[in-house]
Amino acid sequence: MGNWQNLGSPIEEAEEISESLRINYGFETEVFKDLTKRELLNTLYAYKDTFEGTEYAEDSQLLIFLSGHGYYDQEQKAGYLITADTDVPSVDPTFESALSHRKLRDQIDLITCPRILVLLDTCYSGTFDPDFKPPDIEMKDFLDGLSLLKQIQATLRLEARWCLTAAGVEKVASGKGTETGRSPFAEAFLNALNTNGGEDFVLKLDEVWQEIEGSKSNPIYETIIEQEKKKGKDFDPPVPRKARFGKKSILPESDFLFFPKIE
Repeated sequence: MGNWQNLGSPIEEAEEISESLRINYGFETEVFKDLTKRELLNTLYAYKDTFEGTEYAEDSQLLIFLSGHGYYDQEQKAGYLITADTDVPSVDPTFESALSHRKLRDQIDLITCPRILVLLDTCYSGTFDPDFKPPDIEMKDFLDGLSLLKQIQATLRLEARWCLTAAGVEKVASGKGTETGRSPFAEAFLNALNTNGGEDFVLKLDEVWQEIEGSKSNPIYETIIEQEKKKGKDFDPPVPRKARFGKKSILPESDFLFFPKIE
């Protein structure tokens, strides 16, 4: 592989697996070594082409074992299989010489065998999963390790698109009939604002959310439930929601901060 560090013994491992499958499980096996991107795609296409227009038996199975280097591009959020002719990112920053997991998935999916198992023994191989989402813990761990001032500075550099709603698909109470004359949602929001940020003088979105999430337990809803029961009707108290929206790049660690004025 072009300029990539040599691995231990992926070919020997593939041969051992091939032998075990053949001897112990009756598989017909083939081992392909050091394929280029085109050669690998052509090999997969050959499996499709060989059986094009024919039918596998209902109990047919195809196992594809791939071993070698893998790569994950943080910017594109895409995983790649490194082939014999793939250049390192410093030489090929657009990864044209690498085989994307998306292309690999699509090519394998064209094979008409009823059951296919793909085994990927590469770095970042989880990104072959089309529903894979990178974990969000890295940014959280990073922020947790900073001082409060540094956390604020880092957070203010992140874009944010959040919404806090009074309900899901339920009706909500107005201020009518409440002790304060305010709706449970407005009351909860005001309670959060009245903390003036607490001991650190910074009111974070999660702190606002804690108050709003508790608005579903406002006593007015118990009253409404009883009133509706007398009418022979049911009433489901609202369930507040917190959600991101807009750009896919908005991180869950993004925030909306309130800084109280200090006299």
